[in-house]
Amino acid sequence: NGACSPTSGTCACNGGFTGSDCTINCPGTIILATTGARAACSNAGTCTEESIQGVATAQCTCESTLQGGFFGGVDCASCQERYSGSQCLEPCSSSRGTTVGRECRCKPGFAGASCLLTCPGYDTGLVCAGHGNCNDGSRGDASCVCEPDFYGPNCDTHCTISQCKAAKNLVAPQCNTTSGACECQDTVFGHYSGEHCDSCRTFFWG
Repeated sequence: NGACSPTSGTCACNGGFTGSDCTINCPGTIILATTGARAACSNAGTCTEESIQGVATAQCTCESTLQGGFFGGVDCASCQERYSGSQCLEPCSSSRGTTVGRECRCKPGFAGASCLLTCPGYDTGLVCAGHGNCNDGSRGDASCVCEPDFYGPNCDTHCTISQCKAAKNLVAPQCNTTSGACECQDTVFGHYSGEHCDSCRTFFWG
């Protein structure tokens, strides 16, 4: 588990071991993929021998700097509170999320790796205008997925074909899938144009 110095007679322990004779296993010992070497404390801290009630044990002192990251846990495998990411350098606001392991788990209404994105309408208490669901969470993008007949980034535009026919006097309308505005149908069921959507588009007939 180590090598003995011929001059001092002390042991220089290999990665993952500590103690005067290198027999104490360090917490969070991993095998580095790049070199195959062993590394203690999840390769994010320093392992030292400690005596607890007269019993020799190993403890990790986790990295806690702007250069190396803010790691925590008994084996330095997690991030400290208010930090996240693989290097524990990304912010995790306590008002928007909670650090779990190395992930910032967003509270409802917030999204993104650091939970810095806010769902539309969250500040007013009516997310996605009450007509859709927000893609929140650490892997979300805070975009709205609207209910049928509701459109726009906030799902606050209501549109139906019958409304377009009645209000705009359109013969073959459809609702624009992004904005919800009335427009002429342009699908496999027909390609229309004109002021009242009663003519065929160029290159189409019938």
